[in-house]
Amino acid sequence: RCLTAFFMEDGGRHWVEWYNRTQLRKGSGRSVVDIVFFLGAFFIVAWYAMMNVKIQALGQIFAAYSKDQLFELNVLMLMPPFICSMAYCVVAMALERIMGCYGAIRRLRRRPRRSGAAFLDLEAGAPGVADGAEVEEAEAREVHVAERDRAVKPAADPQGAGGESGCRCCLFGMPLAISAVCVLLLDIVEAAVALYRFTHVGWWRAFVAGLMLKWGISCLLLHLGEGVLRSQVFERCGRFGLVLDLWVRAHRMARDILTSVLILVALTPLVLINMLNDYLTPGLSLHHLLIYRNPNHLGKREAIVHACQWDVPEQPGAPQPKA
Repeated sequence: RCLTAFFMEDGGRHWVEWYNRTQLRKGSGRSVVDIVFFLGAFFIVAWYAMMNVKIQALGQIFAAYSKDQLFELNVLMLMPPFICSMAYCVVAMALERIMGCYGAIRRLRRRPRRSGAAFLDLEAGAPGVADGAEVEEAEAREVHVAERDRAVKPAADPQGAGGESGCRCCLFGMPLAISAVCVLLLDIVEAAVALYRFTHVGWWRAFVAGLMLKWGISCLLLHLGEGVLRSQVFERCGRFGLVLDLWVRAHRMARDILTSVLILVALTPLVLINMLNDYLTPGLSLHHLLIYRNPNHLGKREAIVHACQWDVPEQPGAPQPKA
């Protein structure tokens, strides 16, 4: 339930806040071209050299493929699968704008930007003035704040505090989790269609290698997209910035959903075994037996004993305490 609420509640608001705070970190000073970029570029160049050898072998073995077809396959292999997913993001943002909905991305752009002096209160209808340098300084300070538990509050009405609340699904727009699943499926379909010639001749290993190459190029584009979201250029992108923001966040959420599901599936058998152990042998813990070599490993407990005076009847001849 907690995992579902983290990704689905209020259109993915909790994940968006976590992603901004721990992953994106605007104002952290991270550059777009860093060591991750160079490592990704090296991986793509090396992998492309291997795939180019397979394409040349395909043209030499099968005479039915002309030079134009091999050139087309080479271009499709290098093209990252972003056309269909980007088109989906454009359509999703256009539909939200037409229907008057506010998804997680649009609500993020409308959120008040707090600083040490003033903030912009869009929900209460009392806009303040915040200086740009102060906002950037406040964001830079927020990056270095130590991690701590945060109180989760319900999302406010995006259309204003006094507006009438309609359907909650329509009010918060397209859930970001659904967009994440859609862009992931569209990327897989687009990549598979571009490499169908390998499956046509039965070269499944070359097909998988081509998918790995497209995955590497997509990761490099996402890294560059995150760099754009951190930069000051993103604030001047306008509506295209919303589309890019949705495209990057949908892919990152898809990655986090797959990772969470993998961890959940891997730990589910252990949880079931633990439940079965507690049901069959309540006093014997297999986990404690394997880890601590003690089936009933319990930490020491401290008890505070307060001194008290008991009313004991006096016995004749007993020594009396000295005052």
